Amino acid sequence: MTVITLRQKRLARKIIENKALTKKELLISAGYSESTAGNGAQSIIDNPGVKQSLVELGFNEESGLTKHHEYWLMS
Repeated sequence: MTVITLRQKRLARKIIENKALTKKELLISAGYSESTAGNGAQSIIDNPGVKQSLVELGFNEESGLTKHHEYWLMS
């Protein structure tokens, strides 16, 4: 079972709402420190807790990941 933190849930919401922010900006807006956001953005986004939060919010391939989101998550 994946434990999901409040920051991971917040980050998942911010990813869905993404208004052309960088990964670092999204992490900072979700409550992560600037240092953490700058050095480990992709590993945090790839964390199972963030991925599970995205699924719980209805953000998955079947619900229509846009090409923008797909590119952003993979880059």
